[in-house]
Amino acid sequence: MTQVELVKCLKEMGLKISQTNLSFLERGVPNSNQTLLSASVHLLLGCAKVLHVEPEWFLTEHVNIFDALPKDFGIIRTESLSPENIDTDLANLGPNILELRLKPGRGWTQGELAENVRERVRMSGWRVMQIENGWNQNRYVTVDQLMAFAEVFEVTVDTFFRKPRVLSF
Repeated sequence: MTQVELVKCLKEMGLKISQTNLSFLERGVPNSNQTLLSASVHLLLGCAKVLHVEPEWFLTEHVNIFDALPKDFGIIRTESLSPENIDTDLANLGPNILELRLKPGRGWTQGELAENVRERVRMSGWRVMQIENGWNQNRYVTVDQLMAFAEVFEVTVDTFFRKPRVLSF
């Protein structure tokens, strides 16, 4: 699949990305402002759905990329391309972070979680509250923030997109 085709599919899903920015993300080089782009989790999920891979696939280093790709890589099944699917996955992000934060034996406040995450990315207690409450459907959570949460909680990224359990502490 070419960048043009991927960008077209992502735009059809309602995601905002240009071929230029996708190229910068793929190569990990600074954009015209000399800053590295950080992909949103929304974009991560969109790319995963289009390319039929788990979101963690993008966050894992692959020695030989072609050995790591699924056999049907790049084959688009348009029935699975829907913004609703991505929004459903993102809706699980906040409740799962809340559940992990309040887990028995941890019981952190939002400020304490922010402090732990802040060692890896900029984060405030206010931002943790926004993410847990699904502010703006969590479309602006970055992959860097997601990875920081995964590292702090010692879980895999897919943990955040599973249907959350009912809290009963």
